[in-house]
Amino acid sequence: MIWVAALAVIAFLVIGFATGFFAITPTTDSTPVAKSSFVVTSNIDGEFVSDLVPISIWTPKLDAVFATTEDLYDMLKYTESIVNTVAALATIDLSEYAQVWVETQPTATPASPFANDYRLIFPNGVNKVYQIQGKDQVTDVNGVVVDADLAAITVAAYATNGNFTILYDCPHYTTTATELHYGTNWALSAADFALLNEVNQQKYWNEKYWAGEFGVFVPDDFAYKAQLSHPNLAGMTDAFAFEITFNASVSIVDGETNQINFTLTDNVMFDAHYNIVGGVSIYLVSYSPINFLNGVNQLRFEMTFGTYIELATIKSVRVPIEQSGNKIGTAVALSTF
Repeated sequence: MIWVAALAVIAFLVIGFATGFFAITPTTDSTPVAKSSFVVTSNIDGEFVSDLVPISIWTPKLDAVFATTEDLYDMLKYTESIVNTVAALATIDLSEYAQVWVETQPTATPASPFANDYRLIFPNGVNKVYQIQGKDQVTDVNGVVVDADLAAITVAAYATNGNFTILYDCPHYTTTATELHYGTNWALSAADFALLNEVNQQKYWNEKYWAGEFGVFVPDDFAYKAQLSHPNLAGMTDAFAFEITFNASVSIVDGETNQINFTLTDNVMFDAHYNIVGGVSIYLVSYSPINFLNGVNQLRFEMTFGTYIELATIKSVRVPIEQSGNKIGTAVALSTF
């Protein structure tokens, strides 16, 4: 049982990471090469998108000193040696560097649907071909909250004790050109897409086949502290979450009228990271990638209410992971359930 004060963050595992938080895995070909290069694939559908996704390569400055682990995350110690270049054209000799940051989608131009994200690599004196997974975020996460009888609840002013399930999914019909995985530099050209029948075109409009929800990471001084404060959120400075908001500050004191008793009941890995008195929301923060390939996902929890506290809203959001004061930053709402 988890007792939550006004602001609690509970991370939950949906699917496991294929690789570590920061590391980029080199290809299995160990043949020495004169320069390192980078192959980008789409995280969900696996398409090669090196001709589409720009990257920047950040190498240590000549006078940089890395005396502590925290120094690795200080971007003032690095210089942008390759600047916002399509990955297929980015080659560089990294053999003299102990560590290097690779940034995907540094700016909005050239455009791609993939997120701005950083990964740390360790060349160890040799050049390699590095595999990078591009993170294409879904445009929305929507759904419904149901009770133990699978009846949808009206969230506002709800205060009945019980077991609940958040059923959530992504959009299945998205025709915004910049979001889709066909066209210039994609495997399927716009002309070839036009030749498909409507059934096959709809597969390209369905976000479950090519997008998901992923934590992203932008290194700075606070990013290292994230690992110390939130071990399950290491490698994330922005993450997907569910925001459960009440009409009053949540209490952890037994018997108080605004007490909320909350626990996740799914067999998932999670942490109650911290409690801060005075807030009105519980944040369930995902610390693993989420995909929708198998259809609707679910997250189950149990909640009991004090006599004078009730639900206000439940939303899908993205939240910055802030380390100053151990708190979640201002949420950006996706959908209200």
